[in-house]
Amino acid sequence: YLPLFLQVVKGASPTGSGLQLVPLMGGLLVTSIASGQVITRTGHYKPFPIAGTAVMAIGLYLLSTMDAATSTVTSFAFMFVLGLGLGMVMQVLVLAVQNAVDYSDLGVATSGATLFRSIGGSLGTSVLGAIFANRLSVELKSALPSGVALGGETSSIDPQQIEHLPGPVREAYLHAFTNSLSTVFLVAAAIAVVAFALSWLIRELPLRETVAGGDLVDTYAQLRAGDSLGEIENMIGRLNHREGAREIIARVATRAGVELTPAACWLLARLSEDEPPSLQALAEAAGVEPERLLAAGRELLEGELVERVGAAPSAAAVPRPADYRLTDAGRATLARLTETGEQRLSELLEDWRPQEHAELAALIDRLAGEFFIEDSALRSALPTAA
Repeated sequence: YLPLFLQVVKGASPTGSGLQLVPLMGGLLVTSIASGQVITRTGHYKPFPIAGTAVMAIGLYLLSTMDAATSTVTSFAFMFVLGLGLGMVMQVLVLAVQNAVDYSDLGVATSGATLFRSIGGSLGTSVLGAIFANRLSVELKSALPSGVALGGETSSIDPQQIEHLPGPVREAYLHAFTNSLSTVFLVAAAIAVVAFALSWLIRELPLRETVAGGDLVDTYAQLRAGDSLGEIENMIGRLNHREGAREIIARVATRAGVELTPAACWLLARLSEDEPPSLQALAEAAGVEPERLLAAGRELLEGELVERVGAAPSAAAVPRPADYRLTDAGRATLARLTETGEQRLSELLEDWRPQEHAELAALIDRLAGEFFIEDSALRSALPTAA
């Protein structure tokens, strides 16, 4: 009805009336993007439908006050308010539905939400259309001068026809039209108030943090076509790529109660290999300076997680990981890190039920240890040169 108002009352062309809806879409984009960012950071989505429906009701009420004297800037501002409310509701409600069901029902739930939204749109258009037509008919009977009648359906007169009506008749028609449109927006505002009340009944559940899919390159092995385990491995790799190795290792270490830097955790895992490469080779593979790996090695020595084997290297020599070996405390620490990494992956894959699939459990066990020895993980695990 906004394009209809802009064409009939403001004299805009069909194309122009469409372009003048940009403030509405601008408000929708602002809150849609902002709400998504806030939900990602906080994990809480229920406040947005509540606030959004309230803002929608206010925006619709403001639109109901528009008439022929309303300026273009004012009508743009009212549209923007409505858009702000819509942006906090539309996608967030889909998220709430998707978050409340198992992955096996995700497609049905999403399509169900879309279906009911389409049904609501169809019913709303029909009901509001009937209200508008009936209201306009009543308004015209009282507004038009006696003896004046408009041919055809009064609610479907072309804007160009209205433009060519005699002055008094045109003003009477526009007055009746804006009054009828005001009723439509008031009814819509009342429906938004009902939606505001119902939105308080939405049950907020913790946001799902499990892996379900993605579209980027993997961090671990290459995806094996047609292999479901390869697809899962690919999805985990995409998630780790997005979060960053340094943050992941730091969280795993904190959760395991291990007070080591991410780089030290990584080096501890490399020292557990049967034939670990030299620090020089590790540094070259990861594209970092060897001195930065030495700092991680000293951290492990000071924590008595590793011990030297043979004579201490000279100052000019580049130490080799083979010059060290894990102590019992080091092996226990690495075991804690690996076990905690397994728990993290199991939680990410909770909806895949790893406890019921031995192959998936074995994949989790392998990836938990493999992550700590990836050269790409070291590049993120090391602090910056500054």
